[in-house]
Amino acid sequence: MDTAYPNTSYWNGQFTDSTVNVGYLPAYWAPDGVQHLARTYYQFEGKPFDASAAIITARLSAVETWASSCTPTGVASWITGIVSPSTTWNNQPSLTMRTDIASVAKGYSSACPAGTVGFDLMAGKNILLNSTKWTIMLAADNELDSNGLGWKRFTNGATIDVDYNRNPYGPAIDSVEAGRWTDVPRQSKYITRINKPKLSVFAGDPDWNGGNIEVDFSVRPAAGGANVFTGAVYNTSPTWKSVALDWGSTPALAEGDYILEARALDIWGGISPLMSFPFSVDTTAPQPPVVTSKSTNLSPYNAAVADYTDMYHEPGKVPYQFEISNSFTSGREMRASGFIYAVSELQQVAPPATVTCQTPPTEEFIVLCPETPKVLINIGSVSKTSYLSVWAFDAAGNVSGETYRKSNPKTVSLTVLEPDPVRTVEQLTLFGGAAWKDIVTTQAYGEQRKPTGTCGTADATGTTNAKALQLGAGAKAEYPSRAVDTAENFSMSAWVCPTSLNGSIQSLITQLAGSTPGAALEIDEFTGAARLQAWTGASSSHIVKGDPFVAGGWRYVTAVYDKINRQLRLSLTSATTVTTWVVAASQNSIVSAGPTQKVIIGQSMTGTQQFTGKIYRPMLTQGMLTTAQFDSVQDAFMNPDDTEKTGLLK
Repeated sequence: MDTAYPNTSYWNGQFTDSTVNVGYLPAYWAPDGVQHLARTYYQFEGKPFDASAAIITARLSAVETWASSCTPTGVASWITGIVSPSTTWNNQPSLTMRTDIASVAKGYSSACPAGTVGFDLMAGKNILLNSTKWTIMLAADNELDSNGLGWKRFTNGATIDVDYNRNPYGPAIDSVEAGRWTDVPRQSKYITRINKPKLSVFAGDPDWNGGNIEVDFSVRPAAGGANVFTGAVYNTSPTWKSVALDWGSTPALAEGDYILEARALDIWGGISPLMSFPFSVDTTAPQPPVVTSKSTNLSPYNAAVADYTDMYHEPGKVPYQFEISNSFTSGREMRASGFIYAVSELQQVAPPATVTCQTPPTEEFIVLCPETPKVLINIGSVSKTSYLSVWAFDAAGNVSGETYRKSNPKTVSLTVLEPDPVRTVEQLTLFGGAAWKDIVTTQAYGEQRKPTGTCGTADATGTTNAKALQLGAGAKAEYPSRAVDTAENFSMSAWVCPTSLNGSIQSLITQLAGSTPGAALEIDEFTGAARLQAWTGASSSHIVKGDPFVAGGWRYVTAVYDKINRQLRLSLTSATTVTTWVVAASQNSIVSAGPTQKVIIGQSMTGTQQFTGKIYRPMLTQGMLTTAQFDSVQDAFMNPDDTEKTGLLK
C-alpha cells in the first residue's frame, strides 16, 4: 500500500513490477513527482497445528532487491490482521504485534548486493499458532525519516520457515506381565500373578524426526498413597511401539489393586497425556476343588473316599462320572474360574505352569471353565490303577498345588480289572523284496524277547531264534482288511530298527485307504521321532510324538488311542516294557475307519514314505492295552516249541 495512491489495492502484486516497496520516498526522487510512504504485506495460509504443538522457530525470509544506499536502515516485521483485495492505505488491517527489526541495506551496488533478509517471528508465536492465516507486514522502522534512505524494494514472494514440536502420544497399555482380563477385555478386572511384573506400554511421538523420547513409568496403590515403583526408559525411538521396563530390584508388590501410570517426554520439553491403567496382583492359589464320584459301578460309593474300584470292567471299557466343584470361600478375593484335570497311571503329574479358559487340551491335561461352581466329567481308566488329579485355577492363572501352593491337588484313584488279552497272529503278504530274516534275541527273566543285531540285510551272527521283517526300497507287507475300527480304542506296537533317519516320513504300520481316515505309526521327518497319527476328520489329523529313533539301533514303540479320555499315548524305549507315556489330548473324537481299509507295513497307501530296516513283532489290535498288557499280549507270537510266529498281531 502507498500513501501516494491511498485508495489503490495492490492485491497479489497488481500495478507492480514484481517488487514491493517499504519506507519513505521523497517527491524529488519519485518518477511521478509525488512523495510515497509504502508498506508491504505477505499473507500465508496458517498451518492447522494440533492443540499440543509448540513453535520452536519461525522466520520470514524475503529478498531485498534495492536499497537507497549501502547504509543500513531498519525494517520492522509486524503481525497484523488479514488482508484482502479491498486492502488499501485508507483501509489497513489492525497492527497486532511487532516481532523483529532488521537493519539492512541490500541491492544498492556491488558493495551491498541484493540478498535475503530474515525476520524473527517468535515474539508472536502464540498468535500464529492459533491463526488460520498468517499476515506479516514489513514497514520502515522510522517512517518519519524524510531523507529517503529508508526506501527499499523486496520481491513479491516471501517464505516462512517454521520448526515446531508436538507432544508425544499418550501411552497405551500393552501388558502387565502375565496379566489377563477376568472377563470381557477392558470391561473387567485385569489380574496378574506376578508380583514383580515387567511393564509394557505403547508409546511414540508424532514428530518422528524430532529426536528420541523418554517413557516414564510409575505404580501406586489404587487406594491412594505414594508410588511404590518408578522407572524410565530413556532415549528410545519416537516410532509407535511397545516399550518395556523390568521391575528390577524394587520390592515386590503385595496382593491388592494398583494403578500403572505412564507418560512420554521429548527432547523439546513436550509431555504426553498421562496414561492410567488399573490392575491387580493376586498370588494366592484357590483351594483345591472337591471331587465326588457319581458312578454307581464304582465301589465304595462314598464321596469321602478317594480310592475306588470296579472289579467288573477292564481299562477303557466303560466311562466313570465324577463331579468337580468349587471350594470358594468368601475370604478369597477371587473364586476359582476353572479346573484342570488329568487321567494318568502316575499318581503325581504336574499341570502346565499357567492356563486360561482358552487353553486347549495339553498332553493329558484338560481345562474346564463352567458357568456354575461345579461340572460333571466322564473319564476312563488307563491302566489297572489310574489316577484322576484335579486342580483349580483363578483368573490370574494361579493353580492350586503349584507355584503358589496352598495345598496338594485333589487326587482320587481308580482300580479295575486287568485281564491278559487274547490276540491272534495274522499272516502278511510280502511285496517288493520284503522278507522274514533270522535275528538273534535275548530274554531276561520275566521279560519278553529283545531283538539284537543290525538293521541291514546282512545275516545275523550268533544263534538265531526269531524272525524280523526286512524292508528295503519298494518293499512292503500287507494285511488284506482293516485290523481295527479307529473310532474305538486301539493299540499299536513294534520293535523297529531303521537303517537311517533320512529326513522323510517313514511309515511303519498304516491303516489308511486314500483320504479315508485311519491310523498311522510313523517316523517323523524332522526329528526322527516316533509318532502316532489318527484322524478327527477327512483331512484333519491329531498327532502325538515321542522320543527319536536311533539309526542302526532297536527301539520298542507302543501307541494307544483312548476313546473315553480322548488321548493319544505313545512310548519309545530300548527296554522290553513301557516306562513313560507321551500324551496328547484331542478335543474331537477320532473318526471311524472305512470298512475297505487294509494294513500296510513299510509304506504309505500310495507307495511313498518308504521305511528301510527291520520290524519285529508288529501289532495293530482293537482295545486299549495297558503297560502290563502290552507285555503279556506278545505271548501270542510264541509257539509251544519256543519258535515264533511271523505276521501281524491283531
